[in-house]
Amino acid sequence: MNHAKPTVETLSDWGEFRLLNEIILPVLRAGSGGASLGDDCAFIESDRTASHLVVTTDVGPKPLVWSIGHCSYWTWGWYSVLANASDLAAAGATPVGFTTSVEAPGDMTVADFRDYFEGMDAACKEFGLKNAGGNIRVAPRFACHGTAFGSISDSRRITRNECKAGDTIVAIGKCGYFIACYLKAQRLGSIESLDSEEVAALLKPRPRIREMEILQSTGVLSAATDNSDGVLGSLWNIAERSGISVDVCLESGQMPDYVTKESLHHGLDPRHLFLFWGDWQVIASVKADRMKEFERIAERESIEWSVIGKANKGPPGLFGVEENQRREIRLLRNENFVSHSFNENPMSHTDYLLRTPLYIDS
Repeated sequence: MNHAKPTVETLSDWGEFRLLNEIILPVLRAGSGGASLGDDCAFIESDRTASHLVVTTDVGPKPLVWSIGHCSYWTWGWYSVLANASDLAAAGATPVGFTTSVEAPGDMTVADFRDYFEGMDAACKEFGLKNAGGNIRVAPRFACHGTAFGSISDSRRITRNECKAGDTIVAIGKCGYFIACYLKAQRLGSIESLDSEEVAALLKPRPRIREMEILQSTGVLSAATDNSDGVLGSLWNIAERSGISVDVCLESGQMPDYVTKESLHHGLDPRHLFLFWGDWQVIASVKADRMKEFERIAERESIEWSVIGKANKGPPGLFGVEENQRREIRLLRNENFVSHSFNENPMSHTDYLLRTPLYIDS
């Protein structure tokens, strides 16, 4: 009896051009790329009334769920688009196109490679991005860098620079939900133990494109940045560029129930969960004289949001406000080239953000 193991095909078995012709082009042409994909350049129709082209480049981050056994290249493909689409959302831009440069080792399986591009294609279709192709090449380890293009239809640019003292700082989207779901899955032993909404938060998070397109068109926001490295990092982006300080509201009543519940299970400070990354919300400042209008728009358009704090005069700084005290906050965020960065060691980085004392005087 022949008990030979089935052959697992690798990228080295196929080679670049078979991968292009039998996986990448068929997947993307049938989905987010279109039939014309495959030339030296992609041709993307644009609205001639658009006055600004918006461009961003970001790495495709390895999803944190890999650390609890969900080693899905499909999810990694989704995240590669998500990281770039979230930058477009922060600018209030309408998504247009997406390109990638993908590196992979020769012994990567063809099945995993296909899964990655199918996840990427699904995210492009979901977020309204035309996949314009890109490049693949061999490398010692798998990695992807993406570039996304968007447009804005008028001169209202949303940057990090225009927040003024008196503006209200808000989060567009949930705070702390991603890390609460992650910790719950870790506690219960698998992602399968979660409900469908919790699973989606971990495997298919969404950028705030619709919400920010609406808010950008109304002019109620003065500044914005997406939360890819932690809420405090996002707040510092605005504070530093706008020359203001931020009083961050950290009262216990501010913490959502899902944050409070999961922090108790793990013996963690709920404020650390609330300030974590992973929800891909946009941290924005609402103009001081437009807050009521913002609230009306958010209610009408079913935009989820919460108050994070208040902008004050500079110099740049972050201060926690709770129990009638104002204390300087330690800037806890993801940062490359340091020992606790996500890319250096995801688990060390997560522990750093969840367990480092929040206040400088602690």
